[in-house]
Amino acid sequence: MRDIFSKKGTLFIVQIDHISGEIIGSIFDCLYQAGALNVQCLQTITKKNRPGNVFIIDVPPEKADFIEKLIINELDSTGWHKIETDHRHVPVEMVYKKIEVVHDLSKFAFEVKGKQMKGIPESVRPEHSCCVELKEKLKILSGIDISLKQIYMKLQAVLWKEDQAILYL
Repeated sequence: MRDIFSKKGTLFIVQIDHISGEIIGSIFDCLYQAGALNVQCLQTITKKNRPGNVFIIDVPPEKADFIEKLIINELDSTGWHKIETDHRHVPVEMVYKKIEVVHDLSKFAFEVKGKQMKGIPESVRPEHSCCVELKEKLKILSGIDISLKQIYMKLQAVLWKEDQAILYL
């Protein structure tokens, strides 16, 4: 059995049936800037068959008071649920690998950044920001537009193979 760790957390569950989608999108930015660790928005059908949304906001306990102010001011909510939690997790570590990316006549150096569960090499996966960075770099330097999904799979394969230091596209 792997080591499992806990840290204290707070979850807010907020039901909304009076805010447009355009506003909801901007609320995500506000919540993340205020310290939310994760924000989920689920579509629902509320009382009287109204379309609505349920926000699930994962927050470190020290940010809870500030997030509640945003729930009042930004979500315009008059009531919500606050649940104290134990966030369970296994230890992870960041993994870095320098590679050369080759496409037709162009090539450039790139550092892949990934996350893996400690001691389990096959659990490594590239970080989203790293995939986005490579996608943008490929577009600028090589003029090619590869989907983020394809880049993710190619970078994951590179991270899994210890001896692979060149990524051919």
